[in-house]
Amino acid sequence: MNKIWLQEFYTFCRTELGETSSRIMSDLLNFESDLQTIQIVKNYAEMSQSDGAMAYSERRKYISKVGYLYPERYDMLNQANDLKQI
Repeated sequence: MNKIWLQEFYTFCRTELGETSSRIMSDLLNFESDLQTIQIVKNYAEMSQSDGAMAYSERRKYISKVGYLYPERYDMLNQANDLKQI
């Protein structure tokens, strides 16, 4: 749910707002998306330690394609299996 909201609101801010508002909102949404991505990866890493490896495709369902980590760090984070790798 948050993934869809973030992506749609990000698109709205980039296309419908003025230059200054768009830049500020985009920065905030990128930061929020990165926090959510790290939290999702952390939660899956903790779950995989107790329940066996979780499928990477499961993580991809919840990680948005907005943020400073996307696309360069997206695949690296998605493959992290413990907190040290994150």
